[in-house]
Amino acid sequence: GEEDGSIDGQSIARFIKPEDIAHLMRECPEAACALLDYCSLKPKVMSGHNPLPTRVSFAPRTWTQSLQKSLNLQNDLLVFYKEAEVWEYDGSNFTMPEWHFAITERKTPYNRKNHKQIVKDDRRRRRMARQDAEIKVCHVPNLLTAQYFQAIIDASDADPAYARFDNDVVRSSIHYAFWHGACMYDVFQVAMSFWAVLILAFETYMLVLEEDVHVRESRRLKPGSNWKVSKAEDFTEGGCLLCDLHVATSWIAAKGFVDFLMEVLQFLGCYSMGQPISYFTLGNLFDVFRSVAQQMLFWHPGSKIVNVVVIFCLWLRLLEVFSAAEKAARAILPIRDLAKGLAPALVVFSVGYFAFAHALFAIRDSNQPVWGQVFHDSFLTLITASIPEDSTYVPMDELCLCYLAVLMFSIFFLNIFIGVIGELYETEKERFALTFQELRAQSVLSFQLRAQILPSALCNAAIAQVMASII
Repeated sequence: GEEDGSIDGQSIARFIKPEDIAHLMRECPEAACALLDYCSLKPKVMSGHNPLPTRVSFAPRTWTQSLQKSLNLQNDLLVFYKEAEVWEYDGSNFTMPEWHFAITERKTPYNRKNHKQIVKDDRRRRRMARQDAEIKVCHVPNLLTAQYFQAIIDASDADPAYARFDNDVVRSSIHYAFWHGACMYDVFQVAMSFWAVLILAFETYMLVLEEDVHVRESRRLKPGSNWKVSKAEDFTEGGCLLCDLHVATSWIAAKGFVDFLMEVLQFLGCYSMGQPISYFTLGNLFDVFRSVAQQMLFWHPGSKIVNVVVIFCLWLRLLEVFSAAEKAARAILPIRDLAKGLAPALVVFSVGYFAFAHALFAIRDSNQPVWGQVFHDSFLTLITASIPEDSTYVPMDELCLCYLAVLMFSIFFLNIFIGVIGELYETEKERFALTFQELRAQSVLSFQLRAQILPSALCNAAIAQVMASII
């Protein structure tokens, strides 16, 4: 406690559990952020030989940090997840904890025998741009849990302005958890999707170079092969090109099976956390859909529809790299989030479109197929502002209806749509820094839910990275 009788943040933190913070974050994010700030204090200094720095360099120290800086905006955080409450120093050996070196940039123990080396390190430090910094310790234990990140994401209804992502403790927890696990998984998934696109394009190119169609036909009909499909699924008249993509389709389908297992693990993680319903979000359902679509190549490798869906899923997966590249996300993320605010405009547009299609069908008073002709003509008239080229054979009432529809859609609906999109884009761009933190929090949550179920202590981090590179 403090001298005035009040309880300080360090004493309060001893009675706080991670689930308490998670529950408070869902009910009142503002109160949860205030409690985290109150439990974050300036550490006590053990020795004057290792004073608490007041100016710190945020410049990259390694090539990986340099790459991270080149892809992201200016970083103003240095986050460490350690069991330390004071600014330690071993006075008997004149040493400090190793992780202090990333803050002080001094790699030599402070004593009189190595004065020259200390001077050299000080010169190197002066060459690095330093900024005023404040060092704090969050005394809430075991904060980086799946329950905590799930609560941060679930607090959207109680905090629609995303103010919780502006809190230093929340930002620091997301920053550390993302760059120490979730980032590697996201980048690996994008790399695997890029590799799938490459082998699919390369194998297609190699098959196109085969001038003799009978070579593909004989390979498809060899004993033990089950790749033959009906002629209705053929892309070419001479043979089914898609049926011959054995390497690409097998690899993509196998990747879809692994992705599906990851989704199962994530669901089991939500179930073990006591919140199975939290798994069923649009993002997770889309992940399940594209993993199943890729597995369909096992049974329908020559299906045009399956191949088109898989191709779009693979290319869309490449856009997910912006979770680790903030500069790219600054342009892509506001565009992706536009869909959240376009629903009212889309409803108005849909009502107008179907109203015109219905009126066009009624005014023609014929047995024309609705989908094949009426909806096609409605699309040409409303979207491309196309009117009949030869009005001689078009009834006057139908021609007037087309003129009215073109005027309404090109002047009224189109301008409203453009205005709504422009306004939403500016809004999303202004709060990009906060929505980007939510994106990384979702990535961290998915990673930790899977890690709860999947054994992760089979090998150390170095061996895991080597195995991932080989695969």
